[in-house]
Amino acid sequence: MNTAELIASRRTTRKLSGLLQQRLEVYLSCLTGSFSPVSILGKYINGQGKATVANDDLAFNLIQERYMAIASEEPFNLKKPLSAPVDVYSHTPSLYKFSYERAIEDDNAELQSFEILSPNRWILGYSGFDLRDFKDQVQQRKAIEGNRLEDYLLHYVLMHQVMESNPKLKMLLNDLNMRVEEVRLAGLGSLPFVMLTAEVDSFLPEDDIILEVSSVSGTHQFEELIDTGSVKDQPSTLRVLVESLS
Repeated sequence: MNTAELIASRRTTRKLSGLLQQRLEVYLSCLTGSFSPVSILGKYINGQGKATVANDDLAFNLIQERYMAIASEEPFNLKKPLSAPVDVYSHTPSLYKFSYERAIEDDNAELQSFEILSPNRWILGYSGFDLRDFKDQVQQRKAIEGNRLEDYLLHYVLMHQVMESNPKLKMLLNDLNMRVEEVRLAGLGSLPFVMLTAEVDSFLPEDDIILEVSSVSGTHQFEELIDTGSVKDQPSTLRVLVESLS
């Protein structure tokens, strides 16, 4: 891949990634009620959001057990138990960009660390609990905008439990060409996250290209590129999106 091809591929990737995210956000906005923690916790929600929900006793006990098991371990080391009623500050699903670390050896045989952004994968959380802020809180042990580390941890536990408790949500998202899976993220212990992946492939160019771009841009952040050719085997909706960008 030469420089011109990289620039063209990056331009297409960013346009397509933005369109995919916009569409996914529309899907989620139509399903907001299904993602609300009230749908599983019922009367255990603090405030006006509570409702009558079947098996909410079982759901609360399970969430309480999972929360404490994760919270007491590294890197959180939180000892305060989760008690009822539960303070839930957001009921609206939100998408957060997925990224990961990659080490590349340069010409001097030294390892350079890069943050690799994904154009087709998102972590599903609740609005107001940004994933990057969550990571910063864990690393710095400092509250961000009044939200405590406990609140961030709880809301991601809740999102995972909502998805696990409602298989129809996963089926619906799969039908919308979004793969749903459980993942663990580096630096965040055993906490399970919900990842949504658009059914289109992405890839990284060769290491020497990443190093060359980094030396010019001065940044250690790089984005995967979408393989538009992989869309030919996908439903026509995705194919039309890609073809419209050509």
